[in-house]
Amino acid sequence: MRKMLLTALLTMIGLGAFAIETVPIKGSIISPTDPFIQYTGRIFPGIQIVASFEGTSLRMIAKPRSGYFMAQIDQAEPFKVAFRGERDSVVTLATALTNGVHTVRLMYAIEGYEFFPEFWGFVLDKDKKLVETPALPSRKIEFIGNSITCGYGNEGLKKEEGFDYATENHYYSYASITARNLEAQHWVVARSGQDGFARFLHAYAIRIYGLCLET
Repeated sequence: MRKMLLTALLTMIGLGAFAIETVPIKGSIISPTDPFIQYTGRIFPGIQIVASFEGTSLRMIAKPRSGYFMAQIDQAEPFKVAFRGERDSVVTLATALTNGVHTVRLMYAIEGYEFFPEFWGFVLDKDKKLVETPALPSRKIEFIGNSITCGYGNEGLKKEEGFDYATENHYYSYASITARNLEAQHWVVARSGQDGFARFLHAYAIRIYGLCLET
C-alpha cells in the first residue's frame, strides 16, 4: 500500500513539473526562417545574424544555455548577450527606440561546441515586421584557425586565468576586427587547441588581407 501511495505521489509531482507554464510572449514573433534574416558564417564562433525591423523594441529568442552573443543595434556600441540559464530563452536587445526602421547585428561570440546553440527568432512590437536588410559586402574572408582565431581569453583580466567562456569573445579577435575594417563578409572555422593550423592560419590570413587590399 505504501509503495502504491509513493508511486502515485511521484507521478503527481512529475505531472506537476511538466505542467509549468509561463506568461505568453507579447508582440510579433518572427521565425528564424523569415526570408528577411541574413545568415553568414560556417561554424561557430563568428556566425552572424542580421535583420532590419520596424518599431521601438527588439527581443531575441534562443535555446536556453546557448551561450554568448554580441549584439549591435544600428551604429550603437556593441554589447554581450548571455543565454546561460536553464530556462533563459528570451533576452531584450533594445527598448525605447525611435519608431522607425532599425538594424540588428548579432554574432555568436564563443566556440559553443558544448552548448549546441540555437537561434529561435525575434520578438517585435505588436503588428511590426522585418523589412529588407542592407546588402551584404561583396568581399569575403574565411579564417581557419585555433584559439587566437576564436578569441580565447581576450576579455580576461590576467594572462594566468584558465579558460572560461565568459572571457572568450570572437567579436574582438583579429579575424573579426580585420573583416570589419575591410568591410568584408566574415566566415570562420576555428577551435581552441588546434595548434597544427597555426602556421597555415597566419600565412592564410596575411594572404587574404593582401588580396582584399588589392580589390
